[in-house]
Amino acid sequence: PLKEYCFLNYLYKLKTNSNSLLISMRKQFLFLALALIVSVNSFSQVIFENGYFISENNQKTSCLIENMDWKNTPVNFRYKLDESGEIKTADIKTIKEFAVSGQFKFISSVVKIDRSSKRIEFMTKDKNPVFSTEKLFLQVLMEGKANLYLYNDGTVRRFFYKTDNSEIKQLVYKTYLADDDHTAKNNQFREQLFIDLKCDGVLMNEYEKLTY
Repeated sequence: PLKEYCFLNYLYKLKTNSNSLLISMRKQFLFLALALIVSVNSFSQVIFENGYFISENNQKTSCLIENMDWKNTPVNFRYKLDESGEIKTADIKTIKEFAVSGQFKFISSVVKIDRSSKRIEFMTKDKNPVFSTEKLFLQVLMEGKANLYLYNDGTVRRFFYKTDNSEIKQLVYKTYLADDDHTAKNNQFREQLFIDLKCDGVLMNEYEKLTY
């Protein structure tokens, strides 16, 4: 009888523990499901924020622009004129500049860009950039006596700069094949910065430390 009692007591505890574990798992599953629903809703929510765009004929329009938190440079954007307005799309063909207030600013410009690959299987032994002329949106990183811009499409990442009334130029950086087994780097951007953006008291060896 004692053995039977102990065995039954063991089975009761085992059942109780199993029920507790099952309840705990259900709670965890419910929590994860709710978290996933909230995450999906947050991800799918369209956020329009105050901004503006300037057309090719220099007409500035205040509007609400869909903030995509652009990691890559866009080729278009969506906007509406007010909260209840129709959502429209504008692209580089008709837009000179657009911005989300206090966050992002892009300008369109015809520039010479080197799209040489950084993947070794596509590299050549030519250290010089291979430029093509394209009209692109450029993200404005800094404005002043000299402006700094960024273009990034996910595979090509290039910086551009402009001083005074000069045209926008790419800061040149290129990885190329020194031989069949080794690569080398063309760091011409350091020389460009030293010549075009020279600062009093800053020596050339300081520019040599800069990375792209």
